[in-house]
Amino acid sequence: MKIITLTLLLVSLLGQIFASPSIVNAAAETAATDFVYVVKRGDSLSAIAFRYGVSLNALVQANRLTRWVIQPGQQLTIPSRTVSSGVKPASPAKNKSIYVSISQQRMYVYENGAQIRSYVVSTGQRGHETVPGNYRVKTRLSQAWGSAWQFWMPSWLGIYDVGRYENGIHALPVNTSGQVLWEGSLGAPASYGCVVLRGSDAAQLYQWADLGTPVIIRY
Repeated sequence: MKIITLTLLLVSLLGQIFASPSIVNAAAETAATDFVYVVKRGDSLSAIAFRYGVSLNALVQANRLTRWVIQPGQQLTIPSRTVSSGVKPASPAKNKSIYVSISQQRMYVYENGAQIRSYVVSTGQRGHETVPGNYRVKTRLSQAWGSAWQFWMPSWLGIYDVGRYENGIHALPVNTSGQVLWEGSLGAPASYGCVVLRGSDAAQLYQWADLGTPVIIRY
């Protein structure tokens, strides 16, 4: 009788485990953990993020990177793509969009089909032209580090890759001495490919723009 009772109890418990979606989901989420990737020669952050199906922004934040330069042998944490129960990934607002006119050196911001703001900008100078196209905001960082030029780029919204680097929208850059660069050049091409705004405008745009917000760049 004790053996039969114990057997029935085990069957009952197993039935509950396999019948309960919450328990099955919890087990699946536990299995999907972060792991460490060792950087190889020729790797870039964007290529690694694409390879493992995570956003560049998530990869940067998981490793608390301030400089976007990686070295062979460096260890990077690849964040899990599993979203824990009750937490939903942010979805881009479909009623928002950003339009940049290279010829006018202006940015126009739209919400619900209406223009809500316009900003004076500087796009890429000769030899470093901003590339026209249809993009989306794919990274957001309060401060991005431009290792090639040794300056900070506040209110960073990344939009497309250029080799191992990323071009984006950001405030006027600040060098390691705290000097704001290109301040007198707004309204004319001046950057190394990014779309640059004055600090207060970039901060306002950064707070408004979501990941996935469309960015249209035209001549």
